[in-house]
Amino acid sequence: MFQNLKLRDKMLILILGINVIMFLIIFGVYYGFLKELVVKETQKQAVEKVEGVKSNLEAYLNEKAKIAWTFCLDDEIRTWLKRNKIKRVKSAMDPEYGKIISQLKRYVKEDGEIKSAFIASEKSQWYYESAERPIVDDNYRVGKRPWYQRAVKIGHLCFDIDVDAVDFSIAANVRVPIYDDNKKLLGVGGVDLSLQHFTGVMKRLGNVFKTGEVYLIGNDGTFYYHPDKEYVLKKKITDFKDDGRDYKGIAAVSKKIKNQENGISEVVFNGEHRYFMYTPVKSVGWSLVLSVSEGEINSPLVRLTRISLFIIIVTLIFLIVAVLFITGTISKPVNHLVSMLKEIAEGDGDLTRRLEIGTKDEMGELARWFNVFIERVHSIVSQVRDNAEGVDRATREISTTSSELSTGIEEQTSQLSEVAVSMQQMTSGIVQNSRGTDEVAKRAEEANSVAGQGLISIQDTREGMNKISTTADKAAEIIRKLSERVNEIGEVVWVISDIAAQTKVLALNASIEAAAATDNKGGEGFGVVAEEIRSLVKQTTEATENIGETISAIRQYTESALLSMKDVRGVVEKGLEISSRTEEIFEDISKAVSASLTEIKQIAVVSKEQSSGAETVSHSISSVSSVAKQSARGVEMLSEAADKLNKQTEELRNIVNQFKLEEK
Repeated sequence: MFQNLKLRDKMLILILGINVIMFLIIFGVYYGFLKELVVKETQKQAVEKVEGVKSNLEAYLNEKAKIAWTFCLDDEIRTWLKRNKIKRVKSAMDPEYGKIISQLKRYVKEDGEIKSAFIASEKSQWYYESAERPIVDDNYRVGKRPWYQRAVKIGHLCFDIDVDAVDFSIAANVRVPIYDDNKKLLGVGGVDLSLQHFTGVMKRLGNVFKTGEVYLIGNDGTFYYHPDKEYVLKKKITDFKDDGRDYKGIAAVSKKIKNQENGISEVVFNGEHRYFMYTPVKSVGWSLVLSVSEGEINSPLVRLTRISLFIIIVTLIFLIVAVLFITGTISKPVNHLVSMLKEIAEGDGDLTRRLEIGTKDEMGELARWFNVFIERVHSIVSQVRDNAEGVDRATREISTTSSELSTGIEEQTSQLSEVAVSMQQMTSGIVQNSRGTDEVAKRAEEANSVAGQGLISIQDTREGMNKISTTADKAAEIIRKLSERVNEIGEVVWVISDIAAQTKVLALNASIEAAAATDNKGGEGFGVVAEEIRSLVKQTTEATENIGETISAIRQYTESALLSMKDVRGVVEKGLEISSRTEEIFEDISKAVSASLTEIKQIAVVSKEQSSGAETVSHSISSVSSVAKQSARGVEMLSEAADKLNKQTEELRNIVNQFKLEEK
């Protein structure tokens, strides 16, 4: 989108955009600094007013407290409080009481802001004041009154705002506990102050601001003063809970006020954004609060902001006018340059026109170099026109020559094709002959190899026969020795048989002797032994007979083995003779095959050389034929290229003719 805009619009947008952003940044910083400065200054002035009112209020209360303190230290009052027990006292009945009342009336008369002066007796539990207003309730007891209890609890001078028990008016109270010399409580004295002074001071402070409201808040959060009387002594600041809409930040402010802190807080009170500026009146335990709307505190900032915005808007207007003038001086020559280029591009292509150079600034430089560029273009187009005519003539000559060359190459290609066919046939025969020779050579090599293997096999057979003969001789010798051992075993068996026969006779005699000696126990034992010997002789005889049979069988087998070994030896000797003759035959075959193989290899080498030469010639002829064909295609392509070049030259001439050039 931005790229499609005109140069003047781009410059206008960029310059104005950058300046607007800078103005906004500067204004933002300026506004933040100004807001902090103005608001703090306004708040400072408000706090100074609050501090001034607080000082005024403290001075006023301290002044009235001196009056209460003075008569509460009076010895006559202290003496009368010690002795009096009567509630309703008359001046005529008690002159000392009349004197005290007169003194209190004098204090009230001398200070018009004192509504009444009073004393309360701990002994009589009654309340005595300068106006001597009657108390109707006979059950009235000062000890049960909150103001009395608070003064006694504090134990020193204290201030309060309360509702009068007689006429139910609201008054500020200064109360002082009264003690005797032994620190025993005698009662409480003080003065009730009219709220007119408080109201005047508060109104003057509130009138400092159009939206100003002043609150006097006790240490328990009770409103002692508020422009709306419905709040006074009826509501506490802690009664208002944060709900995020009508009340916000009140809980934190209430806590600070009850803790006797001073400061400034932004709150929402009764749905309105306000500043609470609060300071403690520590001498009486109260807090003075000035509430001002946020809009009034910020009003100086709003005025300054409006002035700043007006200055910025006026500056932007002057800036727009300046930018329009500057961009006009830049865009006008550029537009003239664009229109000239447009005429060259879309019109008759007049390259003889030039820009007028009226200035020496950047735009004058642009016009001068543009004229130089057009001059170069004019020169190039003129050269292109001249060169196009030369190229046109050359392409016509190339086209004619390529046609003649194409005809000659076609005849040469036809002749080379016939020669290539003949060479391919001859090469095929030589190649087949070479392949047959190679096959015969392979067969001869295989026969020679087989003959060699046969010779080796015959030699191995002969060696095997020799080993068999040697082994047969050894086996015959072993069998002969075995036969001798068998004969020796037979002799041993015969001896064992003879011993067994003799043992059998001895066993028989032993049996007879045992039968003769049956009368004693030794004879019976000897008979048992004789019976065992007879059993052993029987087993020995049976074993000897078995051994004899086995030896006879071994002797027969041994004789048969000796005969077989003799037959084997004869067969082996015949095999050796046949192997020797076969070996001689294979040696003759191997020699004949080796001689034939040498001659066949020589023939194969010659055949391969002939085949290789024929293939080389055939390939050469094919290559020449291929080159000739390629040359023919190249000539055709050259002819086509010449035609295309001729057409392009014609088009180039037409393009050049679109430009208007100076005649030579």
